[in-house]
Amino acid sequence: IGDQVSMHPTGGTSLSCTSDATTFSISGLPAAVRPTTTSKQVPCVLVDNSVLQVGSCTIDTSGVITFARTATALLTTGFTSTGSKGFPNSFSLTYTVDATNP
Repeated sequence: IGDQVSMHPTGGTSLSCTSDATTFSISGLPAAVRPTTTSKQVPCVLVDNSVLQVGSCTIDTSGVITFARTATALLTTGFTSTGSKGFPNSFSLTYTVDATNP
């Protein structure tokens, strides 16, 4: 809506995958929803090693979202490299892009 972007899973399901690294990022955001400057510390709820965690993310201008866990002082390398990581079915992420970017 306007200069805000909101992302959430559809169908009431969670999203997760096998964890094989201590980092957590997603790449490939479409150009239309990329911020014109890096958005920092957008709050969100994550799953790390099958456990709900409070976290935040940084969304950069190249379309990469990098997540961090609050429990690890927002270190981007603070995730467990085993189990699974992802988002609960209640996941929602909202951030602002430059108002001149439709």
